[in-house]
Amino acid sequence: PMNGESLGLLIEEGRTNMLTQSAYDAVANTTNATFEGLAIAPDGTNTAKRYSSSSGEKAVNQISFGGIAGNDYTFSVYVRSTGVASQVNLQVGDTTYTETFDISTEWQRLDITKVNNASNTTRAYVRILNTGDEVEVWGAQLEEGSYPTSLIPTSGSTVTRSSDIATIE
Repeated sequence: PMNGESLGLLIEEGRTNMLTQSAYDAVANTTNATFEGLAIAPDGTNTAKRYSSSSGEKAVNQISFGGIAGNDYTFSVYVRSTGVASQVNLQVGDTTYTETFDISTEWQRLDITKVNNASNTTRAYVRILNTGDEVEVWGAQLEEGSYPTSLIPTSGSTVTRSSDIATIE
């Protein structure tokens, strides 16, 4: 970006962000995590949400969705710590599979993919692991597929992005 040279061409397949609030709803669907306020998101807007955990592990924005058994689902979200460092779990699929990530004060996009084992108990969420930690979250995306694609912003309903079509004439 500094010298104006192309970074390449991104061509993506069509996908749907199954989450209705990619910037997170401040208090909906949280399990014992405390909403602390808004923060500056990676896109420069004041839409990131800050959450804290005052007593052990706390889930932020737990989402249940009706996935299809046997299909891959990928959950991705931008996360950063307000302290020196922190740890979070991401979960997608049934309640037995999570992955732990070390996070810093820099925004980073985390993702996790899992084959869905059930069609009615599927969940996706961020869990704060350490008591006293504060984390900021933004840009959540849940999509059917084995890898994350670029963020599809949502605000109140799911959104589908059409497949990109590139041609050279």
